Amino acid sequence: MKTRAAFIVVCMIVLYFLVSYLPIDSGFEQQCIDYTQVEFVSVRQEVISEASMNVPAVSENRTGIVTNVLVQVMPGTGRILTNIDKILFWADTQDSIRKATKAAERHLDMNISEYDLIYTITADAAVIEGPSAGAALAITTIAALENREVNQSVMITGTIDEQGNIGKVGGINEKVGAAISNGVELFFIPKGNVPTISGFGKEKVCRSVGGFDVCEVRYLSRTHLNLSVKEVNNINQTLEYFLI
Repeated sequence: MKTRAAFIVVCMIVLYFLVSYLPIDSGFEQQCIDYTQVEFVSVRQEVISEASMNVPAVSENRTGIVTNVLVQVMPGTGRILTNIDKILFWADTQDSIRKATKAAERHLDMNISEYDLIYTITADAAVIEGPSAGAALAITTIAALENREVNQSVMITGTIDEQGNIGKVGGINEKVGAAISNGVELFFIPKGNVPTISGFGKEKVCRSVGGFDVCEVRYLSRTHLNLSVKEVNNINQTLEYFLI
């Protein structure tokens, strides 16, 4: 017992002398401070480009809301990172991020192994579920990799595969309502995923491309005449509207 007490006393004496006589500007302390500052600055400076898009979603209480997707590009090793704020992030949405990255890489014919992609998704809701942000994720990834902005007057909903094909989703009426509430002018939906809410009518819209008339059927809101809903089956049909 006496031996243990003596050992503690000796340790306290040694600690006292270390604290009392170690210079406050010692090399060890200065290295620690410099290292922290360098790491902080380097992370802040590493973002090469970024792009963001507003995306319609359905909350846990079946209400149409708008989330935001931010994609940042940094030098790296091909990692796909997620930064989720205030929402429970489901595994199928994580899978959508992986597929969206592959679709963007395929579209751009680009190897992104020298970059890291950081996906930040924010929403004023507790839970966002389902893979319906896939198409938006792919388009935002393309915009970030090309260092281009996204036209925020346009929205899209739909799943995505690695070839860029857009698949059907649920909650289409709630998402159309969210688009209307946010002043969106053009809303892309998957082929066959027509809204069933009242107030929509069909209209044939034609335009001249290379001397030929190209026509398509759009669903126009009669109660909100500034909203047009267009069916698509691949992100290639949407990029000219989104990328600035």
